Amino acid sequence: MRAGDVIERKYNSLRDMIADLVPTYKGGGWRNFHATWKWDKKDADFMWRVSRKRCTNRIASYVDDAELERSKESIRFGVAKTGNGYRGQRGDFCLVAAVFVKGHLTLFYRRLELLGGLHFDLAIIDHLEDIKGPIKRVTIMAVEAKIFALRRNSNEKLYEKLKVRYNIT
Repeated sequence: MRAGDVIERKYNSLRDMIADLVPTYKGGGWRNFHATWKWDKKDADFMWRVSRKRCTNRIASYVDDAELERSKESIRFGVAKTGNGYRGQRGDFCLVAAVFVKGHLTLFYRRLELLGGLHFDLAIIDHLEDIKGPIKRVTIMAVEAKIFALRRNSNEKLYEKLKVRYNIT
């Protein structure tokens, strides 16, 4: 295997993926990240209960319903980024595109944060399912995937909730 080769990680559930990749609240990351799991709407329902506002804002920032109606299989993301962003600057969109074919949704990211980023993107996946139809599997491909494990921030609070939800000990 050469540096830069993509290794696909296959999981039965998002829970299995998080338990494998984030067994403790510790920073880390991967380049050329590729993972797939069976979709379970209950994961998105959980995130809606964690923060309805963040889920709603995620959809508003990324999803253009006219684009979803127009497209058959390929989807472009990115509507409007609001707020201050990191260091007072608004960054580019991390989730850039998706392909939806026969119940398999593949999401393409520039960068993906596996705790708050991916988990609040479950609201986007949930919204896509409402418009496009049933999702069976989700695949994510990212140039870079990271775990932001800063102390006393929203990811630390979310991780504690995810540990309970996913029964990570």
